[in-house]
Formats: sequence, structure tokens, C-alpha cells
Amino acid sequence: MLTERHPDMSGRIAFDSSADMFVARGDPADLIVLADAMRTVYHDDGLLTDVLSRAVLD
Repeated sequence: MLTERHPDMSGRIAFDSSADMFVARGDPADLIVLADAMRTVYHDDGLLTDVLSRAVLD
């Protein structure tokens, strides 16, 4: 969803899910955009369902 709404951010945030934690690394301004996108999805049941339905599990 982030790359759909903010294609310019592709590759600027690094994600790491080791040790059963969610970690995002990047420029503080980019992390604020990520946090806002995550907050939007969290508060919109339809959007959350859409995002989760397209998730690829490891």
C-alpha cells in the first residue's frame, strides 16, 4: 500500500522482522509518512481487509 500511494519512497525504508518484531529504518521524514499510512490502514476496516488479503506470508 505504501508503494502504491508513495511510489517515490520505494527502497527508502528498510524493513526487518527478525526476532518477531516489526522494525522500519529510514529517514525520519519517510518514517513519519509510513506511520501516517499505517495509522490510516489501522483505522479503516475496508482498507485493512484489502491490505491483509494481499499480504504475502513467509
